[in-house]
Amino acid sequence: MGKKSKAVDKAAWAVLCLSVIGWAYAGMQIIEGDRAEQAALKQWDMRHHAAPQAALPAAGLPEERREEASAVRAGVGKSAAEPAPSAPQTAVQEKAAVWGVIYIPKADKRIPLFAGTEADVLKKGAGFDPNGAFPGQPGNSVISGHRDTVFRVLSQTKPGDDIQVETEAGVFTYTVESTEIIKETGTYSFPEEEASVLRLITCYPFYYAGPAPERFIATARLRTQN
Repeated sequence: MGKKSKAVDKAAWAVLCLSVIGWAYAGMQIIEGDRAEQAALKQWDMRHHAAPQAALPAAGLPEERREEASAVRAGVGKSAAEPAPSAPQTAVQEKAAVWGVIYIPKADKRIPLFAGTEADVLKKGAGFDPNGAFPGQPGNSVISGHRDTVFRVLSQTKPGDDIQVETEAGVFTYTVESTEIIKETGTYSFPEEEASVLRLITCYPFYYAGPAPERFIATARLRTQN
């Protein structure tokens, strides 16, 4: 065997080793994310079974920010993939506290919802962008999640499917109107909405090695609220 062949074999072996390490790391991240997801759901269930739910104005916003929240009608200018300010401490007593639950009946899937879209938040579940309208209020409610964990289920989402969002303010049932795939631009601007519209965003393609070049957006409109 010549020197060139040996060099090729070594390079191929190195690539294989790196691939195995990469997939192993990804697998560990998924396992850790699933544990955090289940822990958050348990936290939510224990909190709500222990005491009756109390509807909080503007999902727990302090008085000085309620007018600001109710005034949000236009699309969200910041990307759901970019860091966004966390919800006020009055809405989530601590950053690690689960803020709500998304339920997708079609897949019988429950997803913990947290305030903010920082990287550490999205490791545990879906993240609500507080720059947008709160679920149930007029305007765009934007929620993001990772394609390889909590929002993998969106690969099955079709128009007509129901999506429920439960927060301290109640349970809001949305019906999916459309799904679309757009290029990753870093900024998303949605049309102004007078009704309550839910935008679920994740990376696309769902099965892709490395940073995904596109975004998948499911748009749903409020049907009922309790």
